[in-house]
Amino acid sequence: YTIPLVKKKTMIGGFGCCAICGKSTDSDGKKTKLTSEHIIPEFLGSGIELSGSSCYACQAATSYFESNVASSLFDPVRKQFSLSGKNGVIDSSNFPIDIGRETSDKVFIPLRHFPTILTMPRLYPASSYSNRQLDSFDIFGATLYNINADKNFLKKYAIDAVSSQIIDLVSFCQLIAKIAHVSVVSIHGFHSFRPFLNQFITEKFPKDKANVGHFNFI
Repeated sequence: YTIPLVKKKTMIGGFGCCAICGKSTDSDGKKTKLTSEHIIPEFLGSGIELSGSSCYACQAATSYFESNVASSLFDPVRKQFSLSGKNGVIDSSNFPIDIGRETSDKVFIPLRHFPTILTMPRLYPASSYSNRQLDSFDIFGATLYNINADKNFLKKYAIDAVSSQIIDLVSFCQLIAKIAHVSVVSIHGFHSFRPFLNQFITEKFPKDKANVGHFNFI
């Protein structure tokens, strides 16, 4: 499958307010400055944008978790398929791989030999609309797509085993929530329904402690 190097840019008209928080004016009553919002993150090669639909605060919040997901799950995949993000195709040609057994021990491998595996979490139905207990934090499983992992490549570097990816599930859930929320807003507008994902999307979860609640929505 060939992915075009130049993505198709499609601009959809906004609704005069931030697609995530719904604000159109600040605390002084002045018009809020709004920029375009990608429905699907730009780092995945998407060019579909909702014009005038992202305030500064929400843009900062979404950029934070999108960056986490991009680097932890997709960077080698993006490079393999030459997916163009905000700054074009990733410049890196070497990527870190953890070969530690008890403690982390990362080495860098050239992309042509890097075991690129796309790991996608498989989630249970969200607690908010199912009989699953609130604040559960386990996942159903994960689906792995082997793009070019080959143990013979790793033998060239005297590597016989590697650690699996560490997935930031909170950021992953926020990313899915943002895509779902902005997709609905792009069709129906912000004030035509009662959103319940926007506060979760913009919440800053601390990295130095265990977090719960993200599977209540996703």
